[in-house]
Amino acid sequence: MVPDEHVAVLGSLLSDIEGFPQAFPAGQMRQQIELAKSYEEDGLRFTEKDVLAGRVYVGLAVLVRDMYYYLEEHPASGSPLFTEVVDLVNEEEGGRYGARAFPNYEGLPDFQVSALPTGLAQAAASGNPTVAGLGSAAIVHEWTFKPGKRLFTHFVERLGPSCRDYVCGDATLTKSTLHKQAIGIALGTLASDFGTTVFWLPLAAYLGLGVAEKGLDEYCALSVQGELLVVPEGDW
Repeated sequence: MVPDEHVAVLGSLLSDIEGFPQAFPAGQMRQQIELAKSYEEDGLRFTEKDVLAGRVYVGLAVLVRDMYYYLEEHPASGSPLFTEVVDLVNEEEGGRYGARAFPNYEGLPDFQVSALPTGLAQAAASGNPTVAGLGSAAIVHEWTFKPGKRLFTHFVERLGPSCRDYVCGDATLTKSTLHKQAIGIALGTLASDFGTTVFWLPLAAYLGLGVAEKGLDEYCALSVQGELLVVPEGDW
């Protein structure tokens, strides 16, 4: 069970994220979506629906990057799944971007990379989870937006039917507000894999909001392949 005080913290984190502006970076991807309604890159398709998920994607990428480097030094319960997802995204991006791929960002402008918030994982590990700085325009780039979608997709896939069944087994949740749905989904991610320590609350908040905004009914209808959920490419 997730302690009641953690539920309250989740609600506060979600309110902060919901207050962030939407984020859609300039560049080739944006031009292609505006012209042709979609953009494809190395097996991943972006559509107009993804524009509405931008604040989740870019915030998730920056948060996960900070957590990844923290967990290299301080492994935690739930980190094997977390590391698996990050390594997968790095592999997917590596063929095109090399050392510039997430999470390394080697060779990108130093002033842009140094502007990414850090210390978020340390704060959460110390019992003070925060999403401070993740609503800043300074983190909005194609190189945060694109891996952000990959991260979101793979987390949803790998949290699998156990998370979906936890969430979708609550018949009252579909009639709740978006905010309450996001809390319920976030709790499902914690119960399924990450555990109930305060460290994972910011990540759970981002995944909960991302799924809720994409549509709880659509999430509950995702099919299962083995131990993974199947996320439709570009259509969810």
